[in-house]
Amino acid sequence: MKEKCDDKRNARRYRGNALNRVEAVVQTTDGKSYDGRLDDVSVAGAAIRLAANEAPHFKIGQVMTITLRVPLPGHGYQIIDIPAEIRNMTPEDESGTVRCGLEFDHRVQAGSAFYSALRTLANRRNEPRVAPACGEEITIVLKTADGEEVEGSVQDISAHGARVMIGSEFAKDSIGFDNIALSFQLPSEDHETSATGIIRNHRIDQDETVVGIQFDDVDSPDFTAHQRDIIRYLMQRQRDLLRKT
Repeated sequence: MKEKCDDKRNARRYRGNALNRVEAVVQTTDGKSYDGRLDDVSVAGAAIRLAANEAPHFKIGQVMTITLRVPLPGHGYQIIDIPAEIRNMTPEDESGTVRCGLEFDHRVQAGSAFYSALRTLANRRNEPRVAPACGEEITIVLKTADGEEVEGSVQDISAHGARVMIGSEFAKDSIGFDNIALSFQLPSEDHETSATGIIRNHRIDQDETVVGIQFDDVDSPDFTAHQRDIIRYLMQRQRDLLRKT
């Protein structure tokens, strides 16, 4: 674990939307497992958030195995087990989680199955995102599990998610990682698109909140058909933009 490699320490780190569908579990040497959420990952290591009340005994230098379930193009997953060591930890934050920085075993090499999985993530992260045309607002309605409902405006959209501007009245404690219902109508369609989504990030400014939403393509009814509508809209907007260049 102590061996260092400058190339690996400076390895590209993947964050945000690239990790939305990656499941992470850590297993300690005594056989106990803990579900986590990746903040970032590279071929050299990862930062993972764990519930503070589930991992109170973790400490710097502790050795464990992290298991990643990485989605493959189309359908299916690749499951990868990686020996790792805790290199740093942050105190519990307001979300009730602890952030652990993990250093992967030096035997994780470029060209390995894990490296290949990172390339898959990179392709997913770079998927096309477009903004609505000037004067062409896409209104979206978000509804949380507790019934709170708010209307927002789509700032940009991809086949797997959207960035939405909403009013500041949408309480900060309503923004998390639980599924929300959402509905909107694309300018290119004559019907409403409905789905469930997961709020992955947010930024609160003075009188507005911008949230990053990942569409849930597993639990959303008829999402495949709705996703085709979104892709058709993306292609139309890309053609429009090309004509203007």
